[in-house]
Amino acid sequence: MDISADGKFVAAGSYGGRAAVWTMNGEEVTAFVVSKKNLSSVTFSPDGSTLATAGLGDDIWIYSLPAGELLTTLSGHKIAIGSLNFINAGKQLFSGGYEGSVRFWNTSNWEEDRAIAMEDADGRMFVFFGDEKHIAVGKESAVQV
Repeated sequence: MDISADGKFVAAGSYGGRAAVWTMNGEEVTAFVVSKKNLSSVTFSPDGSTLATAGLGDDIWIYSLPAGELLTTLSGHKIAIGSLNFINAGKQLFSGGYEGSVRFWNTSNWEEDRAIAMEDADGRMFVFFGDEKHIAVGKESAVQV
C-alpha cells in the first residue's frame, strides 16, 4: 500500500494480482489486473503520474495514472519483489528482490542503472530513510540498517 505524495490518493495491490487507486474519501479512481500472481508492493511516483507494481515473479509493471495504462514492464529479478521505492526525486525506481539483489531503474527510459547483490539473500522489505543514504532491510527474523 502507498499514499501519494500530495496525500490525496491511496493505492494497494492484492493477492489476486489486482491494483487499485482510491481517493482518501474511498472513491475508486482506477483499478486493473496486473498479473495472476500476488502483488506485494505498489508505489506512486513523487508527481503521482505513475504507479509501479510488483510481487511474485520476475517483473515490475509501470502504469500511467489516472488512466491505468501499462507503460512498460521491467525484468531482472527472480522469485519475487518485496519493495519498490521512487528515489532521487523520482529519477530512479528502487526494487528489492527476494533472490538477494537490489536494482536501480532510470525512470526517464526505464532501463536498469545498476544491480547490487546483497551479502545474504534474506532481505524482504526495504525502506529508505529521508536522506536516501540509509536503508532499513526487513529480514526473516531481524531488521538491519
